[in-house]
Amino acid sequence: FFSTQNTALGMVMLDTGLVGIASTTPTGLLSIENTGSGYTFYATDDTDDTSPFVINASGNVGIGISNPARTLHVKSTDTAWSGVAGIQLDTGDDIQSRVAIIHQIESASLADDGGLHFAITQSNGGVPNNPTVSDTKLFINELGNVGIGTTSPNWLLQANGTRPFFTLSDDSAGTDLKHWYLSSQGGNLYVGTTIDTYATTTGYQAFTILN
Repeated sequence: FFSTQNTALGMVMLDTGLVGIASTTPTGLLSIENTGSGYTFYATDDTDDTSPFVINASGNVGIGISNPARTLHVKSTDTAWSGVAGIQLDTGDDIQSRVAIIHQIESASLADDGGLHFAITQSNGGVPNNPTVSDTKLFINELGNVGIGTTSPNWLLQANGTRPFFTLSDDSAGTDLKHWYLSSQGGNLYVGTTIDTYATTTGYQAFTILN
């Protein structure tokens, strides 16, 4: 097939069933060769769609955006301040857990205020729900602060929970000598060790700071 404007090749179909667009040597069922600066692929779902699926001449893929700046660029079609863009990962059996990486603006009063949520849902015996920001396990805000168990970290690293523990482990140490912990409990700070199964900390406290 040739262009009606000139003799440039538009599309070829080989006797093997392979189809080439702007290519005389297709290597798959459909091969597209883009040597220009226009889109390699462009799909919309309505007239004048502002949130298409595209592949540009550089090979960047855009979902919800027509000018992708990265290898994969995803943009929410929701223009409200609470708009969400994300990627979800499911296992093949679809019954164990679901993981999502979600970007959401956090505040209507701060238009540039955004965060990255790492959310997980578990099955609990059934099919897990699709993760939302309420299922966040780890969060990074626009300042680079990291929150574990909180989506409003005030410091570079903040962990929130009931009797939270930080543990440093040395795999080369001997039996029940591998783990040192730091824990906040009831307003007091504890530093100590734990056995290899993490089952026992009582009696292994090196020192305590009372509040």
